[in-house]
Amino acid sequence: SNQPTPGNFAGALRFARCDDAECTSATVRTRGAEQTFNNAIAVRADNRPVLIESTFAGVRSLLTCDDATCSGTARVVLNSPFDVLTQLFLRPGEVPAYNSSTINSGGYFTCSDPACSSSARTTMITDDATNQRSPIGRIAFVGSDPRAVGAFWEQQLNDVWLAVPLPDAIFGNGFEP
Repeated sequence: SNQPTPGNFAGALRFARCDDAECTSATVRTRGAEQTFNNAIAVRADNRPVLIESTFAGVRSLLTCDDATCSGTARVVLNSPFDVLTQLFLRPGEVPAYNSSTINSGGYFTCSDPACSSSARTTMITDDATNQRSPIGRIAFVGSDPRAVGAFWEQQLNDVWLAVPLPDAIFGNGFEP
């Protein structure tokens, strides 16, 4: 990501491809104008990259590059925009799949076709003990075995209370008193 101004923690999605095997230089292209974070990438057999764009506004999209240098893209909005989504892989037939973690469950989505016209979620882990845990994980597939393997860590989410002897104006930056 490119951070256009100091203090931003996300920036425009940028694609970089090494110009030679040693990567002494790289060609860089901006592929989106919105602030993005936690992007993921895979490469099709024809050398076209496929990217996940996670915008600061909460939209997750699959970007399929037009060519190996990603001179242009086709964009499809993905399911579950509020999930943690950081991993993309290509299943047989170059069908995209991506990890999915949210409060109380973790797993992955598999697209119905290479263009991801629709997708279905597979839940691998749940925690019904509390609605304040988010199992974040990585998914792998071994060879032609259709069964996924996952490793998850849990992020414990707790309320944060601030007690400060200051007027409510301190919360003017978006915090709620």
